[in-house]
Amino acid sequence: MPAAPADLQTLPSVGLPNEMRNQTWHFRHRHGAADQITLPPVYSVNNGLMVRLATLKSMGFSILPEDIVQADVKEGPLVRLLPEYSIDDPDMKVSIVYPGRQYLPAKTRFFIDYALDYLSREFAAAASRPDDIIRPPMPTLMPLSKTNVVPATAN
Repeated sequence: MPAAPADLQTLPSVGLPNEMRNQTWHFRHRHGAADQITLPPVYSVNNGLMVRLATLKSMGFSILPEDIVQADVKEGPLVRLLPEYSIDDPDMKVSIVYPGRQYLPAKTRFFIDYALDYLSREFAAAASRPDDIIRPPMPTLMPLSKTNVVPATAN
């Protein structure tokens, strides 16, 4: 199990292609320390759900939004790595696009107000609920000898 973001560089990763997502990730420790690590994937695909499936097939670890992997982590096929760290994503942006008019329809104005309120609450909550850094569980290893016992991981 990796203890710090730099340890992830020695493991195979699955992710989006470089044209869709920069391969440099910003990790923040819960005590404030920050690390910037480049993780080029050994397998890339242009869809987050396909990244999830490749991770489930043990092709490597991945960094995915919690909503995509929540059930997998809860049920056990995936485990969270580096629980002391969260992902800082300075490139993440959300835009609401609407026609530029002086008088917006009431339902459009309501939606914009609702979305801004909802997203501001979600982003505040996300600070305490970082993206999952996931990988398939390690297989159980058999001891090589009584003097050289290899611990197994459990979910």
